[in-house]
Amino acid sequence: MERLRVVPALRQRLGDEGTEALTEMMFTAAQDSREEIWEALQARFENRLTIEISALRVDVTKELAGDAPRKRKRAGSALPALRVSTSRRLS
Repeated sequence: MERLRVVPALRQRLGDEGTEALTEMMFTAAQDSREEIWEALQARFENRLTIEISALRVDVTKELAGDAPRKRKRAGSALPALRVSTSRRLS
């Protein structure tokens, strides 16, 4: 990370040790802030991902449960048509 540039008037007032301590304090505070922000973003992402995966599971479950009866209905409705066409051939 780039070090802070301390203006000459402040550097003169603080001295070398004070200037170094100030820049170290600011660097540490900035790094801590970045870590806190990163942790908050990760937590939000994980929560959102959990919500979306749960919704997807519900949708897939509903679709699979709702899909099976429709297939049976379609197959069941095709059977009378087959019987009619078969009986016509036999006659």
